[in-house]
Amino acid sequence: MEREKCNALSRNSDNYNARIDIPPAIIPELQWWLHALPHSVNNLRHGSFQLEINSDASLSGWGGFCNGTRAHGGWDEQFRDRHINFLELQAIFNCLKTFASPLKDHSDTPPSLKRPYPGGRSFVREAFLNKGIPEDVISTLLDSLAPSTMQQYQSSLRLWWDFCQETKCSPFTTEIPKVLTFLQRVLDNHPHTFNTFNTHRAAISLIGDRDIGHDPSIRRFLKGIFRKRPPGPRYSYTWDPQLILEYFETSSGCDVKFVSKKLATLLCLSTGHRLQTIHSIKISNIHTDSVGVTIYIPDLIKSSRPNSTQPCLKLPFFDQKPALCVARCLDSYLDLTRPYRPHGCDQLFITWTSPFGPATKQTMSRWMKDTMSSAGIDCSIFKPHSIRHASTSTALRRGLSIELIQKTVGWSVRSTTFAKFYNRPIVDQPSFLNSVLTSS
Repeated sequence: MEREKCNALSRNSDNYNARIDIPPAIIPELQWWLHALPHSVNNLRHGSFQLEINSDASLSGWGGFCNGTRAHGGWDEQFRDRHINFLELQAIFNCLKTFASPLKDHSDTPPSLKRPYPGGRSFVREAFLNKGIPEDVISTLLDSLAPSTMQQYQSSLRLWWDFCQETKCSPFTTEIPKVLTFLQRVLDNHPHTFNTFNTHRAAISLIGDRDIGHDPSIRRFLKGIFRKRPPGPRYSYTWDPQLILEYFETSSGCDVKFVSKKLATLLCLSTGHRLQTIHSIKISNIHTDSVGVTIYIPDLIKSSRPNSTQPCLKLPFFDQKPALCVARCLDSYLDLTRPYRPHGCDQLFITWTSPFGPATKQTMSRWMKDTMSSAGIDCSIFKPHSIRHASTSTALRRGLSIELIQKTVGWSVRSTTFAKFYNRPIVDQPSFLNSVLTSS
């Protein structure tokens, strides 16, 4: 019968509206189908179902609804390029794991019914929805969390999610006994320090129904952790910037690779700012005059606060030691990278290998680590961020006030960060730069 259909279509140029003459040989077969079809019935579903689950999926995420409860989440990186049909099936699977827990003892249900971790931002979004916050407000609330903050909370939120899934309780209700049990379990199974437990506390308060940090039992528990695992500074001493300064003075490298590492290191060393600030420098915000170079930083950085000015880096021409002059090094770097700089690329630091493009903070961190190692600094002890310790400590030893150091590197007047973690203070920025670069 199928062969006759294909032959007829071939004769009629694939016209399905054309007429076909049925050969006598296939009439008995057609008669069998006419007789059998009305009586061939097999129900797809037997009996009454116990649970009705609605699911849906899009290219950005999935959602589900069951008995007045809803769940949703975004796709992980591994799913974002999948076909929508696959995503629909994955959404069904996620909804089964989320809502089918009452049926976990049935032999025809999935053996693992824990709801998968939706990701940090999706978790926080769901927490805000659970608090009754309108959908159109949540995006603004999420914008209040810096990417670095979300990254810091990620492991804490994941541990809390897994704990609540294992104990079959809501992650959005933060009864104190439940939170204490969670913190004790983390203390028993992970080598987390006191500072990490403070992160756990802040993350749970963010998605929970109360601020657990003010509860007396939580405060006493954290005090117990402080006594068991007291926090300490990363460094009990720092290195002398003279090591790097002598390395630059005695090195004759002038290629783009050497100058890139030199400029990144000197900017961090001479300004006392974080790598985040140096990485955010844009060429359009660099202004040169007869005195030196001024760099404006309009981007939000870690030390940005409401009603406070953004950093302004002043780099005077350092005539006493031209090899250590940051302003001249910057001009040299711009000249060297001009032939390789992609069209429209405004970021100061770019990679020196093809394909040329903006350098990441991780790349610049490796540059500074290589420089420190070449200068004889033990990089198994000191990380690139220790440049900030070394520069601010040197400025203090050479007589600059703590107030000026705080002003130069972006700490507030009342900040105790310098005294606690960097152990030194500051004046005007050219004085800070001169104090550091003349330490030799």
